[in-house]
Amino acid sequence: MYRLGAARFDELLASEIDENTRTFVNSIWLGEVLDLKGEMAKKMLSELNQKFSMFGIYFDTCNITNVHVSEQLSKALEEKTKVKYALANHIKDYENKKLTLENEQN
Repeated sequence: MYRLGAARFDELLASEIDENTRTFVNSIWLGEVLDLKGEMAKKMLSELNQKFSMFGIYFDTCNITNVHVSEQLSKALEEKTKVKYALANHIKDYENKKLTLENEQN
């Protein structure tokens, strides 16, 4: 902490929390956002300890007390979910057509 300084520590901590939150939210689907506070806290604790260990700073706990999903993020996650299911349906259609063609050849 002495090498880092209090002001720089606050800046680094805030930016790490923001980055970890963005990374985590981008890795999940809309329906999971509000249900995964505990998992997110564990991942964030691990990431923070990894990032700050070089400064001799270690975190014991990390609590996520509230999750607020902005309208913009909600729409983006909703679109991501729609694309996921559209792709899954497209893959199923492709597999069905492939099997049909293979069966016709035999």
